[in-house]
Amino acid sequence: MVNIREVKESDNPVLSQLIKCVFEEYDAPRDGTVYSDPTTDQLCDLFREERSILWVAELDEKIVGCCGIYPTPGLPDDCAELVKFYLSPEARGQELAKA
Repeated sequence: MVNIREVKESDNPVLSQLIKCVFEEYDAPRDGTVYSDPTTDQLCDLFREERSILWVAELDEKIVGCCGIYPTPGLPDDCAELVKFYLSPEARGQELAKA
């Protein structure tokens, strides 16, 4: 069963590991990216920013993805950026992204 909820403090280590595993899976650059950004280890704190939210996707009570909205500096006041959109391999192809 799929559950989508807001991030909580205890999610931090699982989400950090999930994001880093996706980078490793695709051999994506690590320096200068979210992979090496210290905020990746503290996503719950980062998404306490006003007008931001990070959703966590669970599949059978296991965290399998995340997706956030963040008021990135430099954007117009009425805009936000879709950020931290990652899914584990077992979650892909199951229409979680649509949810």
